[in-house]
Amino acid sequence: MGTLLLGLGGILLFIGWIWLVVEAFKVNILWGIGCILLPIIDLIFAIIHWEVAKKPFGIYLTGFVLVVLGSVLFPHAQVTGAPL
Repeated sequence: MGTLLLGLGGILLFIGWIWLVVEAFKVNILWGIGCILLPIIDLIFAIIHWEVAKKPFGIYLTGFVLVVLGSVLFPHAQVTGAPL
């Protein structure tokens, strides 16, 4: 279950980020470059240009939540002391 959530969340994160970067480039080339280079710029762009960015940011945020849930539910390997 955790692996499925991680995979789906990663895909949604990627799709939302790409869509957000495309919308940023539509507004201004500097917004687009900033979104690619600095992750905090994505959040700033989404706040300032909410009408344009609400759908891609929602997908991005949904993917983030799924990744967090998947990492919590992911079955961690038990340490047995055996060498790898």
